[in-house]
Amino acid sequence: MKHTVISLLLLVSVTLNAQIQPGLVRTVSRPNSPSEKLPGVMLRVRGNHNAVMSAEDGAFSLLMQGLEPGQPYAISSVIKSGYQLREPEIIGRKQAFSTSVPLEIVMISTQVLMQEQARIEEKARANAESNYVKRLAELDEALAAAKMSNADYEAKLTALEEQYERFEPMLQTMSRYYALTDYDAQDSIANRINERIEAGDLDEAERLIKAKGEVSAREKQLKELEKMHAYMRNDLAKDCYHLFTICLERFENDSAEYYICRRAELDTTNVEYQLRAGQFLMIYRAKYDPAEMYFRRALRMAEAQYGAESGDVATALSEIGECHFRRGNYNEALDYLKRSATLSEQLRGKKSQAMAQSYSNLGALYSKTGKHKEALSNLRDALKIYEAVCAPDDKLIAQAQNNLGNALFKMQKYDEAKEYFDKALAGYIANYGEKYFEVAIVHNNLASIAFMQGRMADAEELFEKAVTIFTQTLGEHHPRTQQAKRNLAHLRSQK
Repeated sequence: MKHTVISLLLLVSVTLNAQIQPGLVRTVSRPNSPSEKLPGVMLRVRGNHNAVMSAEDGAFSLLMQGLEPGQPYAISSVIKSGYQLREPEIIGRKQAFSTSVPLEIVMISTQVLMQEQARIEEKARANAESNYVKRLAELDEALAAAKMSNADYEAKLTALEEQYERFEPMLQTMSRYYALTDYDAQDSIANRINERIEAGDLDEAERLIKAKGEVSAREKQLKELEKMHAYMRNDLAKDCYHLFTICLERFENDSAEYYICRRAELDTTNVEYQLRAGQFLMIYRAKYDPAEMYFRRALRMAEAQYGAESGDVATALSEIGECHFRRGNYNEALDYLKRSATLSEQLRGKKSQAMAQSYSNLGALYSKTGKHKEALSNLRDALKIYEAVCAPDDKLIAQAQNNLGNALFKMQKYDEAKEYFDKALAGYIANYGEKYFEVAIVHNNLASIAFMQGRMADAEELFEKAVTIFTQTLGEHHPRTQQAKRNLAHLRSQK
């Protein structure tokens, strides 16, 4: 009897010391897909191996043993099949424990995200193609009117083609940003601006933004306030990103740079703002020194706000590594990419999309430096993880298969490369159908294998498919389309 009483007292003591962090999981709100409460989401807190599951109304309760309100904790995993976090960096990020303020977790269906991205990309590509053709006509007109020398014409034409080529990776980042925009978290004007940009109506989006006032005047107003108003600052930051998008699709590159950098400077503590500015300067402008400055600021802010062991830190380390990679500083790049991979594994485990991306980055670096064995090992690991954690038809699997095929092609292992290209082709078609630019990329890769193996008829048919799809999806003047045409012409000259 005495033993039983002691056990009961101990149980009561533990219960009193443990408090509850309430929370809610919901989906992203999109124009044609309102937010819904999300049941069946499994969550874990770092240091606590017991998982909790969200209820039918999306609610969950995290048991915080020994924590007082205001003390930090971190989520170690959020899992639901077919869904992904709107903000993956929340994993490992410090949160302030509260018994009264719920922790909101926002997720999105992977299928919805892919569909939204494809829709937004289609509109943006159409705008870019139209503006590219307009710029070409302006150059041709200037040359014909003797307002420009042949040398200047060639230089400007080359620069324009390079910008058009670099638009693609920037487009993927932009389309993801807009596809993940949560309409429930914005006011009606912000939602109208988003809708217009997603629909490709840039002129109307610009009109709505400028009706609020010029960016410089709004920024001056903020600085004159005794206290920075977070809502006004965030609203201006969103509009800077919208104007960046509009300028990028119009090939107004100096203005695009101005707006993405102004956004970063509006709030130098915002990690995401610094990362996006750095990515634009690195990928689109090849301005590596200022890009690295933004990445290092992001790293410092992430460490200060979320701790050294957070997803934001892993992302910043990876971006610094890519910056070194593009400069040709391969040893430095390897160091940062390995640090990012180690942290990603620590935060999310070996089987996570973040870890797969780390392996892909390392594989690309090893391939570039001729370390083919290491490249294949990392790229195979990336593919295995994507196959384990993604739906069978996920685009990420097709991308990993294509990357592995490219590495094998460089090693002249054509039969094995063809096997992975065939799988990638099937995956892209399953997701997007035949008329998708990445389908054309794989057709071009398969054509190159056929050409190297002497299967000229197959190569010609595949190059023709690539040209047709590139023309339909990217436009006749896009550098990828022109390169595919040159490949086809070269093959025909060999007959």
